Amino acid sequence: MSVRRDGQGDAGPGAGGDSWGTRAERAQDALTAEFGTRLRRGGLRNTAPWRLRQAFAFNYWWLAHAIEVRVDAFERSGHADALGSARRILELVRRRNGGTLVNDYFDDMGWMAIALLRLHAASGERRFLDDAIGLWEHIGRAGRTAGHGAAVAWRAQQLDYENAPTNGAFALLSARLFAVTGDAAHARAAQEAVDWIETTLIDPATGILADGVNRLGDGRIDTAWVFSYNQGLYVGALVEMAGWTGWTDRERGAGRAAGAGTEAGRAAGAGAGAGRAAGAEAGAGAADRTEGVGGALAGDQALARAERTAVAAVQLLAPNGVITGENSRLDQRGGGDIGLFKGIFVRYVGELIARLPRESEGRPVLVEFVRASTDALWSGIRRSPDVRAGDDWSRPAPPVTFLSTQLSAVMALETRARLERGGLMDG
Repeated sequence: MSVRRDGQGDAGPGAGGDSWGTRAERAQDALTAEFGTRLRRGGLRNTAPWRLRQAFAFNYWWLAHAIEVRVDAFERSGHADALGSARRILELVRRRNGGTLVNDYFDDMGWMAIALLRLHAASGERRFLDDAIGLWEHIGRAGRTAGHGAAVAWRAQQLDYENAPTNGAFALLSARLFAVTGDAAHARAAQEAVDWIETTLIDPATGILADGVNRLGDGRIDTAWVFSYNQGLYVGALVEMAGWTGWTDRERGAGRAAGAGTEAGRAAGAGAGAGRAAGAEAGAGAADRTEGVGGALAGDQALARAERTAVAAVQLLAPNGVITGENSRLDQRGGGDIGLFKGIFVRYVGELIARLPRESEGRPVLVEFVRASTDALWSGIRRSPDVRAGDDWSRPAPPVTFLSTQLSAVMALETRARLERGGLMDG
């Protein structure tokens, strides 16, 4: 991929040659130059520079996000090579995964299906939608067990453990699939997943999501585990569902996030969608087919809940404007996963900003968070000779960084570029 010099009309510092669109493109180029591999065309290494310890790890869900960021690049620039890169990454994942996209982790497959939906929307190729629906069906069929309601388990080997990333991804995926297909089963799944999150994981006093329940087999809720990406997924699902019309709120719905008697509250006493774009092509009028599905939140209520959680998360995790506590560990197995968290959060906060009324009380807080985060990120990146990002967005990259960390940075920069392009960065 090559740097786009015209800036695509983005507003912002140095409009043109130093627009936010150009900055995003430079970070995309670094993804290719620093993490690309000659052995597999289009493939991405786990670290830059290459390290033997990480050379053979297969990070399926990181690569789902790599597909998404390449779709971001295509949507911004219109460059066919960005879409080609997304396709190649997908096929490399499929090949590495034994010719299938199914694996043991239901959150992984949720992320991949979300990426597939965006690839479908960008390319118009039906096969990507079919793959997304296939994964959705597998998650719903294999990830739910009797006695655990509508919740989806984290993985096949631990079916009695449910968490926010798995169910948040499933809610968002289901909501976007409904926008494309108009299938009431997708709408019901989205609403059931959101209901479970709100009655199980949300702290009624704050609107903050805990990470999961029964991880150790003791029925406890992980209120001490509060991660930005969990908040972002919930926000993203509500933003998507806010576009639905013809639904009525359940009696118990209006006060649920404020939270009387949720399990998370009791434990605390003892933590853009591609669907809309594709829907214009394949599911126009889907919102009119919601009658009889069962009630859901009215759009303004969904946005209000999303706003509450997003603002609370910013105040908790980024009191100085930048999330500083979610950093990768090169010395731990799986230590790179956390590098993706804040980029995911910024992505879905950006989608919320685009939907909130300008007079909304929380909107200036969220806009300032995106501005401060991406300003700090670019300050760190531009001091790195290879345009890599570190987990601490305000500093140059350390000698070795994870692919997840670079993907997170690209997500954030693409979000800033998209908001600037839409004139949405005013407070």
